Amino acid sequence: MNDKNCENNICAHLADEDYRVYGSIVPPMFLNSLFTRKSNDTPYSYSRVTNPTVELAEKKITALEGGAWTKCFASGMAAISTAVLSICKTGDEIICVKNVYSGFQGLCAIQLKNFGITVHYVNAGCTDEFKNAITSNVKLIYLESPTSLVFDMTDLSAVCNIAKEHDLLVLMDNTWATPMFQKPIEFGVDLVIHSCTKYMGGHSDLIAGSVTGTDLSLEKAVLNTRTNLGCSISPHTAWLLTRGLRTLPIRMKQHQESGMKFYHGIKNHPNVSHVFFPGADDYQQKDLVQKYLKGTSGLLSLMIRGDYDRVHAALKTLEYFEEGCSWGGFESLYIMLNANDCQWNGKKEGCTMVRVSIGLEEVDTLINDFTSALNHIL
Repeated sequence: MNDKNCENNICAHLADEDYRVYGSIVPPMFLNSLFTRKSNDTPYSYSRVTNPTVELAEKKITALEGGAWTKCFASGMAAISTAVLSICKTGDEIICVKNVYSGFQGLCAIQLKNFGITVHYVNAGCTDEFKNAITSNVKLIYLESPTSLVFDMTDLSAVCNIAKEHDLLVLMDNTWATPMFQKPIEFGVDLVIHSCTKYMGGHSDLIAGSVTGTDLSLEKAVLNTRTNLGCSISPHTAWLLTRGLRTLPIRMKQHQESGMKFYHGIKNHPNVSHVFFPGADDYQQKDLVQKYLKGTSGLLSLMIRGDYDRVHAALKTLEYFEEGCSWGGFESLYIMLNANDCQWNGKKEGCTMVRVSIGLEEVDTLINDFTSALNHIL
């Protein structure tokens, strides 16, 4: 094994030496808005374009994903929007998986529609639907694997092979798995997106996104769009992101271990009708889990018996879970979901869907806390 390619070593040390000053163990924050040209070979001019603190975070993510380049952004949605607008123009079409992140659905329904870009939705687990949706105007396939809320997986190699046959690009959101548990580029994905707000940052104290790729012409296009739209990440946020990346491997091991233990601790509760989780005993795509995932992180969804108000009231008794719309941080969270938030053929009357993010607390405490809340459902 090449020790330099070890994920722990990448997160802890890769590229640090290029930015350390006066022997500092932690590279400083370059908060400069601009860089003067005292020499002709300076690589920096204006921080909306490039910045050394931002570059350090980008280099680490590039190495983790096995790409050739990464660009960081002011948010995950900024990363998604920039990537899509770097590829698609008026008249183009996109094939996208159902149950994709709601932020991207909003972008498709409003801005992309206004720009004359059409989006076709297909079932993530049905490879033939991708093939059948291809037209002469399709330019991009947009994936999440697993998808949001219901965690459907896609056969990445099969879909990427179809894309290559038709000269299409494949973009994938890898936020749920992180490069610790899945490396989409290995299977043919062209661009990998992260909401670094989640596990990559890991401390619920930053908003950021990233795009990683292998094609240098795409790098130029993404950098040009980021510069022109002005959605670059700030140096301070990039410094916090690098701080988070240093502990990513150990945090993801804990999230996975706790997530799996939490699942086993609540799956048989009489008020739990179904658990959406790639690590679940009854998960329908175990072959794809084994093929693509090295781990299962700590985000899952539950179908809980009881109407919305009754379930919400019961969950308000939780002591260690907060109600909040994000995930992937040190703290455990839950969010109530409406019936229209996702498409799932197995919906059951009289049940409410809840997404749960397992944090870094003692997992037995979390199981006991959630079990107590479930017991409050009348």
